[in-house]
Amino acid sequence: MLVSKSVAADSAGELSNTSQVSNKKRDAYPLHWTEAKLEQISNIVMGQSPSSETYNKSGQGLPFLQGKADFTDLYPIPSTYCTNPLRIAEQGSTLVSVRAPVGSCNLADQNYIIGRGLAAIRLKYGDDRFLFYLFLHKQKDIKALGSGTIFESINKATLTDLSVVIPPLPEQRAIARVLQSAQDTIQARLKELELERERKAALMQYLFTYGTRDELTKQTDIGEAPASWNVVKLGQLCNSSAFGPRFSSTCYDANGNIATLRTTDLDDDGNINYETMPFAQLDTDAFEEHFLQAGDLVITRSGTCGIASVFTAFSKPVLPGAFLIRFRLSLQIDPVFLKYYLNSSMGRKRVLQLATGAIQKNLTGTSLRMLDIFLPSKSEQAEIVNILQTCDSKIKALENEIALHEELFRALLDELMTGKLSALPLVE
Repeated sequence: MLVSKSVAADSAGELSNTSQVSNKKRDAYPLHWTEAKLEQISNIVMGQSPSSETYNKSGQGLPFLQGKADFTDLYPIPSTYCTNPLRIAEQGSTLVSVRAPVGSCNLADQNYIIGRGLAAIRLKYGDDRFLFYLFLHKQKDIKALGSGTIFESINKATLTDLSVVIPPLPEQRAIARVLQSAQDTIQARLKELELERERKAALMQYLFTYGTRDELTKQTDIGEAPASWNVVKLGQLCNSSAFGPRFSSTCYDANGNIATLRTTDLDDDGNINYETMPFAQLDTDAFEEHFLQAGDLVITRSGTCGIASVFTAFSKPVLPGAFLIRFRLSLQIDPVFLKYYLNSSMGRKRVLQLATGAIQKNLTGTSLRMLDIFLPSKSEQAEIVNILQTCDSKIKALENEIALHEELFRALLDELMTGKLSALPLVE
C-alpha cells in the first residue's frame, strides 16, 4: 500500500480528516505521523492534451508537457510550448507520470500545461517539496498500481485512493531541507561534470586542428591541421580487420568460457564496461582467430554506429560482437589516439557520413578502411592522448563522486521518508 500525507487544513492550519498510523504500519512509521487518502490532503489535476495545432517551439504561451519525455532528476526541461492551456500544473506541484512509464515524477519549477500523460498534485496544506520526495520514494509502489495490457496507466481514482503516511508540517519541512541539500550537491557536481565534458570537447577540437607544437597549419581535404601532420587512409594503418563472428544464442551461458563484447557494452565515448559483457560456451579452437587482443580498435557498425573503442584486457577470451568491426593497427598509430579522433565531433561526423541505410544506419569495413585520418608523429600522438586522458580522469572522478552522493541521497530518502532517521532535531 502506498503511503502519503493527509491534510485538509482547518482554520488553525493543522491537519484534520486524518487518522493515526494503522496497526500494520506501526513498525514502519513513527506513531505521531498520520495516515490518509491522497484526495484528503491534496488537489489532483489530471492532464488533458490541447490540439497539436496550438503547439510551438518558439516559446509562445506556457511550456507544455505531454508526458515524462522532458523530465530530469528534478525539474522538467520543456521543449514544447502551447497557446491553449486546458489543464495547468501550478508551480510547486509534483508532476507524476500516469502513462507508461507510470510513477516517474518531477517538481514543477513554473506553471506548466500538462497533457494526458501527467497528473499534477499539490498539497492543500503542507510542504510542496516534501510531497515530491514522497512520490520519489514511492515510485515503485505507484508503478505497481498501473494497469493495461499494452500501455500501463493509472487514473484519477487510483491516485485519490492512495494511502499515504506523513509527519507534521514542521517535520515535513525539515525532511525536505535535508533532501534538498543532498540533491543540490548532486546538481552542483552534475554541472561540474557538464563543464568538464564541454572542456574536453573543446580541447579535442583544438588538438585535432592545431596539435601541441604551436606550428603553422595547412588546409587538407579533411580540414585544417598542423603542417607536419600527414593524411592517410585508415586501411594503410591496419594489419587486419574483421567483423565480429556470429553464433547461436543458445550458446550463451553465465558460466561460459568466452566473453562477448557488444555495442551495448560501450558508452558514447568508447569506454568499455567489461562487467556487462555476457559469456558463452564455445569451442575455443573454432573462434580463436577472432579473439580480441590488447590494443585492438573496434567500431560499432550498426544502430548507434561509429563509436570507436580500444580493447585492453579481460580474464577470459573476448569475441567482438556481430555489430562490431575489429581493426588491428600497425605501430605507426596509437589506437587510443585514433579512438579519440574518431569519437571527436569532427571525426564522428566524418564516420557517420559513410553510413548507409534509410532507417537502420550501417557501416562497412571497406568504407572505413577508405576513411582519411590525420597522422601526427608518435610523440605528438602520445602528448594528445595524455592530455585527453587527464580530462577523462577528472570526468571519471566526478562521475564516481556523483554516484556516491546519489547513493547517499537514496539512503537518506528511504530513512527520512519512513521516519527511521528522525528529522525532529532539525525542526525549526
